[in-house]
Amino acid sequence: MTNNGLILLIKNPRKGNVKTRLAKTIGDEAALRVYNNLLDYTEKVVTSVNAEKHIYFTHKPIDSDPMSTMSNIRMQTEGDLGERLDAAITEVIKQQSKVIVIGSDCPEITSDIIDDAFSKLDISDVVLGPTHDGGYYLIGMNGYYPDIIKDISWSTAEVLTQTISKVQKNNLLYTLLETKSDLDNEDDLNNFPRFKD
Repeated sequence: MTNNGLILLIKNPRKGNVKTRLAKTIGDEAALRVYNNLLDYTEKVVTSVNAEKHIYFTHKPIDSDPMSTMSNIRMQTEGDLGERLDAAITEVIKQQSKVIVIGSDCPEITSDIIDDAFSKLDISDVVLGPTHDGGYYLIGMNGYYPDIIKDISWSTAEVLTQTISKVQKNNLLYTLLETKSDLDNEDDLNNFPRFKD
């Protein structure tokens, strides 16, 4: 078994429950289509990553859901993103010594980026993949460091800076990856038109 554990936190693809910011301008049906395209893309990316995959859905998936047939399917806990991250990392870090968490919102993530992040955890305690909006598309740890994901102002432009502050406060070494985009609204979608259809 590999020492690398890759966690995917994803929502089940259901109309009206995904890409809600995007849906405000393009509608629920089109937003669901974009989300399914992002899930398909993410599944292709993670397939070749050298890691044990752990897929955490918000609800029990049905067979037609992307990634529903992969091994290690689990349900996310209740709570904010920090609590859901903590619960997933707590489970997986017992099995693998290095853990990385991603979602399905980054249209620029690649398997090479994830593999590189795992490599960086050999020399850093924490690795972060920043996004242009002040958040991150990837977080990785080579141990259990719950303080760095507690009391974060999730879904704000302060997520990355608050996380780095907590990393430094805990005297942990960290590495920042290249900044990438999340696909959250129509402006983002216009930058990545291949996800429209």
